[in-house]
Amino acid sequence: MFKVLKIKEANIKTTRRILFITETDLEKADGASVNDRKTINCLKKFGNLKCFYLKGMKKHNLLQKYLSALQVFFWIIRKRPHVIFLRSIQFTFVLGILKRLLRIKLVYLVLSVPFRLIECKLYEGTPEQLSKVSEFIIKITEPFVLREGADILIASNQETKQQLVKYGVDNRKIRIVPFYVENTFFNVPLKKERSKHFIIGYIGGFNQLHDLQCLIDVVKDLITKIKNLRLILVGDGFLFNKIKDEVKKNNLEKYVKLLGRVSHSSIPEIILNLDVFVLPLVKNFIRTALPIKILEAAASARPIVLTKEGGGDKILHDKESCLFVRPESPKEISAAILKLYNSPSLREKLGKAAREEGRKFSERYVCKEYLRVLEVLE
Repeated sequence: MFKVLKIKEANIKTTRRILFITETDLEKADGASVNDRKTINCLKKFGNLKCFYLKGMKKHNLLQKYLSALQVFFWIIRKRPHVIFLRSIQFTFVLGILKRLLRIKLVYLVLSVPFRLIECKLYEGTPEQLSKVSEFIIKITEPFVLREGADILIASNQETKQQLVKYGVDNRKIRIVPFYVENTFFNVPLKKERSKHFIIGYIGGFNQLHDLQCLIDVVKDLITKIKNLRLILVGDGFLFNKIKDEVKKNNLEKYVKLLGRVSHSSIPEIILNLDVFVLPLVKNFIRTALPIKILEAAASARPIVLTKEGGGDKILHDKESCLFVRPESPKEISAAILKLYNSPSLREKLGKAAREEGRKFSERYVCKEYLRVLEVLE
């Protein structure tokens, strides 16, 4: 029902016992999995860490959920962890009710999505749509988790914190811990290796939150203006085959390459070969923080074309560290890419400035913030 991940104990001498519970498959390469692994990497520096991946939880099998809950519950009784970090509303709800009896402290990872029920609405009509039962469970458990169940909520940015405070969450229990970027991205050379092609790249999910059809339209527009243009699309999702069919339908196989899912460790090498990184988000993108791939591209000193949706303007600055465009506007994206193609000096200027902005999200800084959270609970 669940999978125990073996994590090496911290090298420091400590009696601090930490438990991390997640519904995210940590073996995947998507943003949620990568961010969970980074959280684990930070926490294991400060105590003896055990991690449970609640396999099958996202399939919303109620019987499986309850059996998993019981098994992990008995483990908690035996081992008595000092602090439990959670990426599961339902599990936080159950432990929130029992925390006084069990004498445990709970940290719920809100990150960049303050209200899961709102996010769930975006998946209606897709293969990732939740059942009515699952939506009802979230509806009744989320208010308790946010206001009472968890001792501390971790938000990834100030905007998420503000939304939680407006919702009635005590400001004192919210801590801001941003996503971090590994040092390998800061070591990517400022200039790409020599190539006969001008390469633009996208890394992320193939879903309704990202306007990948827009990028197909951009390529159709630019191939007559940039003869050596190439587009690399990295990632997967339920829209992958649709985008693949669009490429074939428009006879763009020569210009567009779909790499599918790749390991996170290979991302720096892919970014190294890019001339421009582009992220086309849809209108009314609900998350309040940039996808981690934008921070990685910034740390890699790549010029970025970005829609303002999703909080990009809180981190990067138009014409200084990126070029902003309106969402769902292929013409503006085409114009921005063409501008960068014609100006190598602008590409270098934006890339250097983006890397400086990215330094605010270093691993060392984020790990210190997690240590502060642990110390507050002791």
